[in-house]
Amino acid sequence: MNDTPNPNDSTTDPEPRYASDSTIARQIALQTLYEFDIAGHNPLEVLARHLRMQEPPPRAARMAQTLVRGVHAFRAQLDHVVEQRAEEFPIDLLAVIDRNILRLALYEFAVWRATPVGVAIDEAVELAKDFAAEGAPSFINGVLRSIALDDALVESLHQDDSQEAEDEVRHEDT
Repeated sequence: MNDTPNPNDSTTDPEPRYASDSTIARQIALQTLYEFDIAGHNPLEVLARHLRMQEPPPRAARMAQTLVRGVHAFRAQLDHVVEQRAEEFPIDLLAVIDRNILRLALYEFAVWRATPVGVAIDEAVELAKDFAAEGAPSFINGVLRSIALDDALVESLHQDDSQEAEDEVRHEDT
């Protein structure tokens, strides 16, 4: 008897695909931001519920918290930048899932700067493939690449981040 699995046998399961902590964090952050955008629920309460229900690894939970807090804090600035590169698509008319994927990726590479630009864009495209409509991955890729090529635009978001950090320090000192 041959114990070697037959690759043509449909009963042979392929190797399972495990999501990285970063991918899990982005998915949880996207779910949270989507609910906030649709229903207006408190994003930190929504995030806490998702973290309780999904029980992600600690690193993924911390990253999801950073993403949700950051996107929420910089939402107006992120939207402004997206509108500059997708002028024919006002942010309020974009699909809710699309605008939140754009916000997440843009926050990651332009404000937080913890993720290389190419990785953030690739991850955004993957989120779009998993959660958005058919044409969304190409649209998201195009908008994010256009933003990434504009150093002044990206730097303007980073400057906003630096100013906000200074303001927080001043607030804590008073």
